[in-house]
Amino acid sequence: QWLLAVHNTQILLVVFLGIIALLLGGFCAYHVHLCLSNTTTNETFKWQDYIFWMKKENAAKASAYTLKASINAASSEAQKSPPSKWKTFFSRSKTRAEELVVKNNIYDVGWIRNLCEVMVPLSERRSFSCKKSE
Repeated sequence: QWLLAVHNTQILLVVFLGIIALLLGGFCAYHVHLCLSNTTTNETFKWQDYIFWMKKENAAKASAYTLKASINAASSEAQKSPPSKWKTFFSRSKTRAEELVVKNNIYDVGWIRNLCEVMVPLSERRSFSCKKSE
């Protein structure tokens, strides 16, 4: 109680700086991750949109395939004798396995070379700064 009564501004400042340190630490960790994967923030959000739309497209293809298969099965079953109702009720639909959506970053050259590229960009390298002799 004495510490809180005497040094209340210092304690408040330490708590505030602790919260700011956590926020900046998370921000720094996110940008280190971006540097190691050689992507920008904008590319990260674009990849998320791309993956979302590809999953939606794969789901639409799978449902179209299931619909086509059920129509074919219904037309072929119309010619045969009807099977047991319980068998059709408990049978699984024959759908294709869900296709995986893979993020393929062509600029990612491994985390060590990505980090070197961030620390020493191409414009700062000696081979790019030398002018051709006339």
